[in-house]
Amino acid sequence: MTEDINSTLKTMLAIQKDLQESQIKLQVELNDLKDTSKSQQEMLGQLIKYIVINEKKHLRTEDKLLELEEKINQLS
Repeated sequence: MTEDINSTLKTMLAIQKDLQESQIKLQVELNDLKDTSKSQQEMLGQLIKYIVINEKKHLRTEDKLLELEEKINQLS
């Protein structure tokens, strides 16, 4: 009877250990995902900033081209 109880307790402790190890592994994976997500958000922010700056430069260039075209038309 005592052996059965000891065996059951050992099995329960082994199961508990496995569960705790799984929980730790999942927590580490979750932290990694959070870090990756934060990094991706930062990259997305930089990309949006780059696009906005590029669009402003494009619009300025387009304005300059229109001004140049208007001056050429005035000379013609």
